[in-house]
Amino acid sequence: MAITRRDFLNGVAVTIAAGLTPLEWVRAAGKGNAFIDGNYYPPALTGLRGNHPGSFEMAHALGREHKHF
Repeated sequence: MAITRRDFLNGVAVTIAAGLTPLEWVRAAGKGNAFIDGNYYPPALTGLRGNHPGSFEMAHALGREHKHF
């Protein structure tokens, strides 16, 4: 299977863009997860508490019993 001209030019463009990226940006990209430790749990940030009585009734009514509200 031959490489198309478009694929070749896209690869060249990505290579040039990566080479022209400032070194400060590359160094800063590696520090993105520095704040994450063992206590990081995204559902806790939005107030989600997990499963509770009544959490599945709507899904079961729609999926199994074909009820629409």
